Amino acid sequence: LNEKKHEDKNREKRKVNENIINNFKIGLSFSQNSLKKFLESKNIDLELAYNIGLVNKNGIEYFDVFNDRIMIPIFNQNGKLCGYTGRCYLKDEENKYVNSKETVIYKKSEILFNYYNAKNEINKLRELVIVEGNMDAIMLCTYGIKNVCALMGVNLSGYQIDFIKKQRLKVILMLDSDNAGSSATLKVGDALLEKGIDVRVVRLSGCKDPDEYVRKNGVDALKDNITNARKFIDFKLDALKTGIDLTSIEDVTAYLKNALSSLKFTEGIERELIINRLANEYNIDASLLRGNIQSKPLKKEDKPIKIKKSKYEVLSSKLIYAMLLHKEYYRMYMNNLGYLKEKKERMTVGLIAEYIDKYNKIDIADFIDYVLKYEEVSDFVNKIIGENYEEDISENEYEKLINAVSKEIDLDDIKNLKEKIKNEQDITEKVKLIERLTKLKKEVDKNERD
Repeated sequence: LNEKKHEDKNREKRKVNENIINNFKIGLSFSQNSLKKFLESKNIDLELAYNIGLVNKNGIEYFDVFNDRIMIPIFNQNGKLCGYTGRCYLKDEENKYVNSKETVIYKKSEILFNYYNAKNEINKLRELVIVEGNMDAIMLCTYGIKNVCALMGVNLSGYQIDFIKKQRLKVILMLDSDNAGSSATLKVGDALLEKGIDVRVVRLSGCKDPDEYVRKNGVDALKDNITNARKFIDFKLDALKTGIDLTSIEDVTAYLKNALSSLKFTEGIERELIINRLANEYNIDASLLRGNIQSKPLKKEDKPIKIKKSKYEVLSSKLIYAMLLHKEYYRMYMNNLGYLKEKKERMTVGLIAEYIDKYNKIDIADFIDYVLKYEEVSDFVNKIIGENYEEDISENEYEKLINAVSKEIDLDDIKNLKEKIKNEQDITEKVKLIERLTKLKKEVDKNERD
């Protein structure tokens, strides 16, 4: 009865209702080794439970890891249960949270909490909100902000950052408003910025976390903060001023060195605007500041390569994107075209066919996960989604798109045949090529008339 009263009190405090509990599969662990006893009653090997972190042991005696805790399950990016977070609720404890230990199925550095639930909204908005704790993510989802994930610690691992970068997402950091949250924002923001990710920051004035902010100011105010999130570099430049005496030449010099060091991962107009702002603010020649910026060392793969896309590339990308929206478009493609010029395009279409055959549906967010192990396809898919994601394509438009792609392929074939004819020395082969060219031109002319 006492446990029930405490549970109800905590629910009311956090506004945790039945919908939240059901949607996130939140549970409750009791004391007195109830899980251990349950596993024993089902003849489940306790050593297996120990290996995956559900029970602990002292010598040969097993006992529950989670006692008197609200249980929040952790799912990996593919929606598979891999661990738990247990939060105390009967009394304040030194360890407010207890997490599953790392195992072969749970590697904290590879998990973004709530990603599996959030991925459709993330993909739709091309934007990821990162909060500090599991409950922050859960509460934001209940407020209608569903493109949210939580840190699994105080930083993002290289694996997690690469996962985000591959999807070409804008990231909004909305960590707690205390000093620890500010430090974490700087650390995480720097790591993301270094990888060329667009990072923004929301700091919720007067409240520790997003849930408290909503209860004081309302959901619309929080959404407005997210919409108007600051660029990370602006947040960092302000943070660097904390605790320094701006009337001291020594302090200002140190600040400017730190500020300029922060600009090595910015470029173009943004960098120039910040340099000019600092120059005006401290009455220093902009060229002097510019000369003191340490350039970001460019790796070969980081060097910007601007390649103008051909008409065929634009059309074929849109063709594949449409298949990711409507599974029936794949069949239309096969019946009316069935071929694309580039290997990565054919690989992508082949995996779309495989996915549809396996699941009898098409889902962009799931498909992104499905092709992660194929790096060339994964990069290509994320690129075409980023270029086309706001569009939908009707069936009539798709038919026209197929015809347009087919025409571009034919025109390219005509160009190649002309080149072969020009270089062919054998008269017999040249005549055959001319016949093929004439036939292909007639087909193109006929299709244009139709």
